[in-house]
Amino acid sequence: MIVVDDALAFCGGGDIGPDRWDTPQHLGDGPRREKTRRDNKDFDSRHEVMGLVDGEAAANLGELFRDRWRRATGETLQPCPPVKSPRWPGPIPPAFHDITAGISRTGAAWKNYPQVRENEALHIASIRAAKACIYMENQYFTSPLIAAELAKRLKEAEGPEVILVSTEHSPSYFDQLTMDKTRLVFIQTLTSADRHGRLRVYSPVTGPWAAPSSSTPS
Repeated sequence: MIVVDDALAFCGGGDIGPDRWDTPQHLGDGPRREKTRRDNKDFDSRHEVMGLVDGEAAANLGELFRDRWRRATGETLQPCPPVKSPRWPGPIPPAFHDITAGISRTGAAWKNYPQVRENEALHIASIRAAKACIYMENQYFTSPLIAAELAKRLKEAEGPEVILVSTEHSPSYFDQLTMDKTRLVFIQTLTSADRHGRLRVYSPVTGPWAAPSSSTPS
């Protein structure tokens, strides 16, 4: 989360590290992602999503930041004074205007602060309310709770399609050890529940040597 003068804010995913850097083209042999100058190999392609907002949405994210800062340090920061001119970056066309937006939070119980599970509740409510299709992208897919909710919808005779996009395997040894098995269990749970053939699981492939691939668990 990045907040500028309570007038413009970015919120989304983004790991900071050389092996996470990529461009929207996701070139399989991108020379700017070389691991070293000697081995002539590139880091795997990565894809992140980042939202950009202004107005009240940006101000609310600023307040969320100040609340977290206060919890972590005990220091109370004052809101920024209103800016006189808009700060929206000109090259980026806004996708929406004058809409209602909300912030969903996740926070562990700590000292006098209660647990917050708004993100989880939002996902569950969305899955339960879906009528035609549920589309989800995630590099891991490990939550048993989300798997159980999706499985319930797949068991329904007239339930929605469920389409998942994930990695075929994690890039690092540690991720493979901790995440790949749980992702497999997640997918197996849905496969067992897919009584009506509405589940599809896909993994993207980049590079000139590979055509787009997909897999349907069976």
